[in-house]
Amino acid sequence: MLATLIGSYLVIGFVRSLLSRWYTAPESGESAHIPPALGVAAALAAGITEEFIYRRFLIEELGEVLHNRRMAGAVSVVAFALAHVHAGYSWSPDLLIPGLMGVALTILYFRRASLPLCVLLHVLVDLLSEFARRA
Repeated sequence: MLATLIGSYLVIGFVRSLLSRWYTAPESGESAHIPPALGVAAALAAGITEEFIYRRFLIEELGEVLHNRRMAGAVSVVAFALAHVHAGYSWSPDLLIPGLMGVALTILYFRRASLPLCVLLHVLVDLLSEFARRA
């Protein structure tokens, strides 16, 4: 558990250092331009860290505390959705998008017991979203 948290913070720190080095905030009235490499790095960081936090940590650790992995899975889905409020979804029906993605990833995690598969799917969805935003 401790190694997962340390690894997550290292990945987040690496992406933040890339962002601070290559990204400049837009002037008022200008749209933000983030280089594609940073979009890919952000998708990788989000996929890896969020899956470790919401699937591996919350489901397994909270499941042991509650003696109910399904209840822990439900908590992780809600936490996952609420964590995306800042990511452009705000408090709107659009928040259902990350919520449904959380449900799908949690079901996949329960059925396959494979965190790497969840990470891969999460990264792919984030990459597709990133490239769709650029198109």
